[in-house]
Amino acid sequence: MKRITIAAILVILIWLIFLTYNEFKPNKEGWKCSTVECTNFITSQEWVNRNCFLLNNQEVCRVNINNLEQVIPLQNINLSVVRQCIELKCVEEIKIRNVSYNINI
Repeated sequence: MKRITIAAILVILIWLIFLTYNEFKPNKEGWKCSTVECTNFITSQEWVNRNCFLLNNQEVCRVNINNLEQVIPLQNINLSVVRQCIELKCVEEIKIRNVSYNINI
C-alpha cells in the first residue's frame, strides 16, 4: 500500500511538472503586423527644420536616395512632394511561427 501511495505521488508530481513546463515554455507562434498605414505626416516646414542646414552659405538638406544619404541644396528639392511619415498604424496581422526546413527548388 505504501508503494502505491508513493507511486501515485510521483505520478502526480511528474504530471504537475509537465503542466508547469507547458504553461511557461516560450511560445514560438504569434500574431505579427503585416500591413501598416501612415496616420501622421510632418509638414514641409517641419521636414526642412529637421533635415536642412547651412553649409558654405548655402542651405542644404540631408536626403536618402536608394539607401544612400546625400546632401542636396534645398532649392533643388520640390517640397510639395516631400512626405515623411511619423506615425504608423498596423491594419493587418498574420499568424507567424518559427520554422527551419529546406525547400527543394
